[in-house]
Amino acid sequence: MSEIKRRTRTGCLTCRARRVKCDERKPACNRCTIANVECAGYAPKRQIEVRLPNRRGASHSQQNSPAGDSSMIDDDDLRSEQFHVSPQGPPGSTPSGPPSGPASAPSAYAAPCAPFPRPQFRHDGLPLVGLPSNPRLSQRPCAASREVLAYHQFFFRTLPMLFPADHLPFWRDRLCDEAWCIEYAQRGLLALGCMHRAALMISMLGENDQNRGLDTKVIAVQAYTQALQELSSRLDEAEKSLDVLSAVLVLMAYFECFASNIPAAYGHVRAANYYFTALKSNTSLRVDDLALESLETALQTLAWTCYMAVPLPGMLLSVGRTMTTGFIAPSPFFLQRRLLQILVDSGVHDEIWSPLPIRQESSTFLDKVYRLQRNLREWRDVHGHLHPILETDITALTSIDNSEEYHFPIPPSPYLALPPNLCLSGAMFNFLMARILWTLCLHDKSQDAKKMESEAYMHFYQTMRFAATHAANNSSRTLPNGTYSTDAAVSSEEMDKSFLPILYITGQCSPQPSWLRWIAQLMKQIGEQGLFNGFVLSASLKVLHRMELSHNLLSTDRIERYPSPALRIISTLIPETNAQGFVCYYAKPSRFNSGWINRDSLTYYPIAHARFSPELDDDSVAKREIDIYDEQRSMEEQFTLEWILSRPVASSWQSRSSEAGFNLDHVLRDHINGGRLLPMNQRTPGGSTIRY
Repeated sequence: MSEIKRRTRTGCLTCRARRVKCDERKPACNRCTIANVECAGYAPKRQIEVRLPNRRGASHSQQNSPAGDSSMIDDDDLRSEQFHVSPQGPPGSTPSGPPSGPASAPSAYAAPCAPFPRPQFRHDGLPLVGLPSNPRLSQRPCAASREVLAYHQFFFRTLPMLFPADHLPFWRDRLCDEAWCIEYAQRGLLALGCMHRAALMISMLGENDQNRGLDTKVIAVQAYTQALQELSSRLDEAEKSLDVLSAVLVLMAYFECFASNIPAAYGHVRAANYYFTALKSNTSLRVDDLALESLETALQTLAWTCYMAVPLPGMLLSVGRTMTTGFIAPSPFFLQRRLLQILVDSGVHDEIWSPLPIRQESSTFLDKVYRLQRNLREWRDVHGHLHPILETDITALTSIDNSEEYHFPIPPSPYLALPPNLCLSGAMFNFLMARILWTLCLHDKSQDAKKMESEAYMHFYQTMRFAATHAANNSSRTLPNGTYSTDAAVSSEEMDKSFLPILYITGQCSPQPSWLRWIAQLMKQIGEQGLFNGFVLSASLKVLHRMELSHNLLSTDRIERYPSPALRIISTLIPETNAQGFVCYYAKPSRFNSGWINRDSLTYYPIAHARFSPELDDDSVAKREIDIYDEQRSMEEQFTLEWILSRPVASSWQSRSSEAGFNLDHVLRDHINGGRLLPMNQRTPGGSTIRY
């Protein structure tokens, strides 16, 4: 009788799933290399404990083991290309004590006081939340299994990523509890969890991840449309629970943010704000303060995100405040939120955020700008212990030499040892200070324009350094072993924490082409991030540079630095409401014989517009069509806010401001128009766009 060969369990996860012998070469086995398949690596060594056959003995055995020890999981459950269970848990977790984050379901044999184990992640750390048992490479989860995975992702990763920790009792406990009995709510949160998983997998380089991501995205869209249909059919009943209805519409807005669908996301935010306003005004409804505060914070965040994507006057939805927010912010999330609240309260957010000509009376406008500057400095002084780098701004301003104002090194060096979660608030503070100085340079004739210009460039450069720090932190998360830190967000998750909007305006205010080129390249590397398209923003900056060259006073083909702010080309980029592209208008200032203009009356004339497609050409640049106006046409009309708002692409957005409530026809129109399976950098150049 021949000797029975015992099967080993030390091969790579891929070979074990394929049930073939593995040569166990590392880091990738030779068998997978020859077969041209992705090697999923090796599971860590496990200790298998033999449990007693009766439940009582098993419980006793478990109590004698260390609390939360995941080595108790049967080895057969480890056959997964996606996840592994670490005996020590994810980085930063502790084996005992209160759980630091959400937990998966407890084992039936766990001790009564044992802490919940933390959710497991993929072997490379990508924050796709797994279960103790997960589908193998050869398995396609059934519909019910996908719902389990989507709910787990939503509960343990999506909610903590989108909302501050002190609001999770509403989003995670209250809303999920209500969703057990409300079909549209349950479908909505499952769709968001599934879409989150799809976005993460599609963003990976492995072909297997991308294929599974597309498959998951189709399932997410199906669940999303089911939620929309269910809500439409029961809208009268849903309006009786306005807090749940507003919350689900917020989740649907984030679903469309994952899909980079600006019109659809804006429509959901507008509808959610409509019902939230009704909720606050209805005194007969009993709604606790936590629900109001949680909804208000989420809507303010989404409203500002949509405004940054469509920076037109009147596009910032007024959410209002049911609470008073002091200067003391307990977390990086509230640091960022407080900065934006200061800007909105100033009454000049349109003028500060957009380079378009102002339409406020000069003296009143300048008073508001200086008040905003004082409030921002107060914010810096209060949070100096969290942001010590901002204190260096004062010293840097006093040492600026006008003769050396353009000698900032490019690329900008990142800050060392700066926590990643402070990068955005530091960048936002410097960006707002720079825009204030830029505005004063243009409109306050009592000040030294050259000095304010130099100070503005210093703050813009600090903004770039914070962006460089954030980019370096993101890059270091995949080094040296290609793993991710599950404590930080992946780029595709940073939908309302994107650097792209402030980088875009910083690029428009760059003192020299080297700044603009560096910013354009960084935005291309970031790519699509929620409602912001780095490819389109980068292409728009390159067209702006071309306009500066063609309208340069020196009439040279190459310039080393751009002219002063009053002589710069300005532009505004507006997405189309049918989600088919973006239109950018460019304008030049009126010039006098001296080459300088009167700061009392800034006048601009349109010179061109460019349309950008959400597709890339062979050089990985957003496709564009540029229409340059002739000189006569350019001087016929002034480039004013009224002129911009009269353009079809802008007027169509203005008409949407009158829409209120949930309308299935409008929602489906926006969803279908903006729905695409593949992200922009994965669509075939010159090929057709794959839609749902």
